[in-house]
Amino acid sequence: MKKVIRKICSKIAYPLVAYSVFSSLDAFGYYAYVANQGASTVSVIDTSINSVLATVTVGTAPGAIAITPDNAYVYVANYGTSGNGNSVSVINSSINQVTATVIVGPGPYQIAITPVTGYYAYVSNSGGGSGQTVSVINTITNLVVATVTVGGSPEGLAITPNNTYVYVANVGGGDGNSVSVINTSNNQVAATVIVGNYPSCIAITPNGQYVYVGNSSDNTVSVINTSTNLVIATVSVTGYTPIDIVITPDSHYAYVANSNSSVVLAINTSTNQVVATIYPVSGTGANAIAITPNGANIYVTQGNGGSGNAIAMIATSNNSIVDNITVGNSPDGIAITPDGAFVYVTNQGSGNVSIFNTSLNPVVGFINVGSGPTAIGITSSGSSISQQRQFQRGIGNRVAR
Repeated sequence: MKKVIRKICSKIAYPLVAYSVFSSLDAFGYYAYVANQGASTVSVIDTSINSVLATVTVGTAPGAIAITPDNAYVYVANYGTSGNGNSVSVINSSINQVTATVIVGPGPYQIAITPVTGYYAYVSNSGGGSGQTVSVINTITNLVVATVTVGGSPEGLAITPNNTYVYVANVGGGDGNSVSVINTSNNQVAATVIVGNYPSCIAITPNGQYVYVGNSSDNTVSVINTSTNLVIATVSVTGYTPIDIVITPDSHYAYVANSNSSVVLAINTSTNQVVATIYPVSGTGANAIAITPNGANIYVTQGNGGSGNAIAMIATSNNSIVDNITVGNSPDGIAITPDGAFVYVTNQGSGNVSIFNTSLNPVVGFINVGSGPTAIGITSSGSSISQQRQFQRGIGNRVAR
């Protein structure tokens, strides 16, 4: 299985101070959804008490999660081929039950939902054979409304902030090493952009003007102008292997995590030059990177089961390491609460989730989940506004993007 996304530890009791800190989140009511690839389940964590609220059985080997903008539904891509893999499980967040299972192409690798309306989910199908497609799911009807042929083995994908285009990174041979640009108005490929070898990660600037693509096999980052769909710069990151990218909320800087080291590179998006090379003091390779909502700090998961299982905290003001925080075995996925107060890290080797306070940094608790936790997503609020969506589902309306 491509990137097996990611022993069970005894639950560690939270110190009294941790309980008092967590209780301050009651008014927000965020919920974290964790894909347990080894268990074929999703754990639902109530972040106000940091306890597992529900365990939802989904398809085989879940490896990617996306939440609708209204928090009403959670879409889970099931990468496995046996059982009910090659599918997307739809969880109703108000009852935490699977209300639909959507069959897609082979090897659904990543999933993204249109950010403005939330009415369409795009799924990259990276499996062999016919695995050169993107499935488009109408989230009102939970039916596949289009299957778009793209390049070889599509993996990463990202949607422009205005919902207009989907950029798909194709890592395979043949017509791989490219980015397919899907026009969401007709779900057809509007452009194919040739980039570097094995484009493994992709991110769009919040202003929607540029796409940054990490090419892990030739150690470069391609920069695509979304107005012309042309590569306007190729940034050399010689000696490193891009694995994940985040961009600051002001669109001024792109931060690139690298899998063959724990180095993080900062790229100035005005000049497309590397302006900082940041060296964490521990870790044996990055897996994922996340940025706080205010753009002040970046967190990078590092380590592959060895002694360097840690999260590096980087201050974007001076591109320096603030702290290296020890977490569980083989940290993988990472998510930050919308208020920026807490960071949740999935530890695929120890079957738990580490939590730490961004103002204090030390780990304040662990939560046992299922086997092989990988992807994690957090709702933007605790309030459910699913009534309107459920009504629309009932009448089967298709709403324009």
